[in-house]
Amino acid sequence: MRSSRPTVRIAALAVALVALSGAPAKAQEIEWVSPVEHAADGQPFKFTIAVTDGAMIDYLAEISFDPAQITHGDVTMEEPNVISAIVTIPAGAASGWQDVIVSSLEYYYRGEYMFHITEGGPAASLASISPSTGYRGSEITVTVRGSDTSFDASSSLSFSPFGIQVLDETATSATSLEASLSISSSAPLGAYDATVTTGSEVASGQGLFTVEERSFDLSPDSGIQGQTLPTMTLTGGPGGYTSASAVSLGDGVSLGSFQATDDLTLVLSDVAIAADALVGRRDLLLSMPGDDLTFADAFAVLQGAETALVSIDPDHADAGHPGIAVELVGLNTHFDRGQAGLSFSGIGLSTLNTTAVDSTHLQTTVVILPAAAQDSRDVTVTVSGAFCDLLVPAPCERATFEAGFSVTAPGSITSVDPALLEPPGQATITVEAVDGQFSQGLTELYIEPPDGIEVSGVNVLAADRLEATVQVGEDASGNPRDLLAVTGTEVARGEALLDIFHPEIRAVTPDRAPQGTADQTVYVLGTDIPFDAETQVSFSGQGIDVGQVRFEPDEPDQVSAVISIAETAPVGLRDVSVQVGSLVLTLEGAFAVTEARGDEPGCTCAASGRSTQWLGLALVAGMLLLRRRRR
Repeated sequence: MRSSRPTVRIAALAVALVALSGAPAKAQEIEWVSPVEHAADGQPFKFTIAVTDGAMIDYLAEISFDPAQITHGDVTMEEPNVISAIVTIPAGAASGWQDVIVSSLEYYYRGEYMFHITEGGPAASLASISPSTGYRGSEITVTVRGSDTSFDASSSLSFSPFGIQVLDETATSATSLEASLSISSSAPLGAYDATVTTGSEVASGQGLFTVEERSFDLSPDSGIQGQTLPTMTLTGGPGGYTSASAVSLGDGVSLGSFQATDDLTLVLSDVAIAADALVGRRDLLLSMPGDDLTFADAFAVLQGAETALVSIDPDHADAGHPGIAVELVGLNTHFDRGQAGLSFSGIGLSTLNTTAVDSTHLQTTVVILPAAAQDSRDVTVTVSGAFCDLLVPAPCERATFEAGFSVTAPGSITSVDPALLEPPGQATITVEAVDGQFSQGLTELYIEPPDGIEVSGVNVLAADRLEATVQVGEDASGNPRDLLAVTGTEVARGEALLDIFHPEIRAVTPDRAPQGTADQTVYVLGTDIPFDAETQVSFSGQGIDVGQVRFEPDEPDQVSAVISIAETAPVGLRDVSVQVGSLVLTLEGAFAVTEARGDEPGCTCAASGRSTQWLGLALVAGMLLLRRRRR
């Protein structure tokens, strides 16, 4: 009699669920399994299964046995139709034949009476590894001893966690295996588990091998650029030092003689650190007959007094400079060995596009805000990166030039003629400045913001006077613009000196009056309109009579007109137009004729007209206080 089959019921439930999803389960066949039998000993072993249709399985497959409850780890695809997993049969599981089941997505495979559980017996395991310790960065040959193992030519040794590479392994007997190991210099320190896999046999041992750091001391372990250390003593490490032992500390550090005072002590004489040796920690390479060893970050080169910035060109620029190209020269520096950064003391200065040309030359662009204080600044270059990230106690390379750069006072652009440009087209403007320092072929003129104006040529007439040809686009906006003249390190700036000529009627006030209004004063306000005493004002439609039009030179941006509105004038919006010479401008719907109010108690048209007039005067006064007069 076979025992009950709980796994069959689970598998049947899985098939039913797949069927409900609309994809019927497809029964396939299991061709073979390996091994065919194994003891119920609670020890993991590799179990391999081949099916008839490899396209139907993948690493998501689940393996089960019926009737035993057997667990497994992650599934591995060995071949298109072959999968494997590390399987564990619980100790004490009933012996007997098992069905093997594989379920993968909507596919279901079953092989009857394919695997046999035998009674538990001694489990294969690893008993020892000799030697049981190894050093970081070394290679070592070890002997692995097994218990109840079956080591052969197919045996494979591995370690956990990472850091130990097995170069080769050879089974010398069923319970003995020799292997060559390479231990990484970054391997985690501490105990390692070992596993030998031989076919389906998996033999493991916990904590059988330990990775240690070599006991090592270098004294002194640092020196300053340009310094020569009379002696340096290396103690510990692998030992076995002789006169044939040698040490290297990399470029920039030279060593004189080597003397082994005993088996574990090596004395180095005349350790000379070059003035331009790279700052930072460096590895020590120990060469011995038949063996080269590396001790990471064993020695630190500290920055010396001779590592510095020696020049900055140019060493000044005016406040408000949009970007001056600067070159810095260092002595014993390594600008190109990491990420070079440039900074200034104080505020108001920034850099763009800092580039190391070579180890001693650095180029950058310095931008100076207009509000930057006019004084001297310290300049500092730091070099950071992988070569100095582990410095203890050395800092990253740092070179400072005290008061190496000065912010100077800019000149001032005082006038631009003409100050109004009419789009579209080309114009020539004359720019005058105080302390302009203009120079033919060097001075550049900038309009900020350009907004449709482009400078196409500059002609310097004198140190404080130049002409510029500008192209004015059709879409150039009517906003005041600043001017900036740059000559090398010199800057001259003027604010809100140039604008675009865009004549327009801005407002009419008051903007309405009732039918029958007499002698109403209306003000027409404009922008860039050359009002004069000959200006004419008109209203569209019928019924509005325009009388006297007045222009006051003290109010160049407006004219006033006295109007009368007939009692029969049509109610509605009217366009208002002005004509100044050949210039005619119209503001549509700028004025409204409203219904007469003569039937209201206590109301007369004349009174209404006068009150409207006073209201208009008040509105004009308010607008005149707010608007900016354009001359």
